[in-house]
Amino acid sequence: MSLPAMGDRYWIMQVIDAWNGVPAAPGSRSHGGNGGVFLLLGPDYDGEVPEGMEEIECATRITMLAGRLYCSGPDDYAAANALQDACRLTPLSKWEAAAWRRGDHYEPPTFVPLRDGNDGDTLVTDQFMALGAGEFYSGLNRLLADNPAYAPDAPALARLAKLGIGPGRAFELSAFPSRVEAAVKIGYQLGRVEMMKEAQALGESVNGWSLTYDMGRFGTKYAYRAAWTLIGIGGNVLEDAFYPTTTFDGDGNDLNGANQYELTFAESEIPPAQAFWSLTMYDDEAYLVPNELDRYAVGDRTEFDYAEDGSVTIYMQHENPGPEKVANWLPVPEGDFRLALRLYVPDKRVVDHNWVPSPVRKVAD
Repeated sequence: MSLPAMGDRYWIMQVIDAWNGVPAAPGSRSHGGNGGVFLLLGPDYDGEVPEGMEEIECATRITMLAGRLYCSGPDDYAAANALQDACRLTPLSKWEAAAWRRGDHYEPPTFVPLRDGNDGDTLVTDQFMALGAGEFYSGLNRLLADNPAYAPDAPALARLAKLGIGPGRAFELSAFPSRVEAAVKIGYQLGRVEMMKEAQALGESVNGWSLTYDMGRFGTKYAYRAAWTLIGIGGNVLEDAFYPTTTFDGDGNDLNGANQYELTFAESEIPPAQAFWSLTMYDDEAYLVPNELDRYAVGDRTEFDYAEDGSVTIYMQHENPGPEKVANWLPVPEGDFRLALRLYVPDKRVVDHNWVPSPVRKVAD
């Protein structure tokens, strides 16, 4: 993976393994504006690391890359696009340092078809929710063969082995006695219930916000990790980003566009991010909703009207609040909605649990 020099703009190239863990995330926080050349290694590689490459070990064969590059707006598109175009992946077998320095890069295939049997039309979450216990555990066995579990998962794997669950093993639900088959199906459904229960919280609850401090480092909290993987795969570790989310106001009531809300940050409590921060509005299915301003988020780049004391109040309602407040207006949909704060490279106060978002306050009728 070769990444160009990025200058003084924010960037990150996050590496995500098959278990939604983050083994590495080179970026401006860790590498400044230098970019670099990185060798991504799977679990079985035992060869040499070419000179000049930084080694990144990934515990699983399936690996996802999530690149983020700061862009200040339309005037910055050309420069940002040029940097994106200069990011390249090259099979090690095709890598030649001299050719790379000359700009003679490996060209990947222009089209990669789906593997046989894969559904490229149905939403992945819908495909997952449609799986029965037998399909799920058969798929788990297949995927474990190339994507080893973490060392702390050994006790869980030992328990699962009693049911024929393990790397590369054949799993046939109908081979069990009927009472065991029924128990496996019930256990599978109970696991889903536990996962969806976790999905309602996704971390500590403070001021109505769900706060996650262990993103990408879920350990053996399996239902919690599954919930985050279902709701938001690929979150950064805390040092790189902090993601407070909420569907509630400060009194614990559901956020709904029939009401008007305010979110006020004192000058000293404006989200402390060393890179940037944003507050994004979604409907209850986590989609952006069209509005008259084409405004879907506000943040450090927003030209807010600040109060004399340096505080800022964000107005969240469906109807335009009028010219005196429109600069700070974040339009909401008519029904239930959710909010997502994002702090990139959060300040030490966040990492040390010494900053939390202010509660969302419903405006009295």
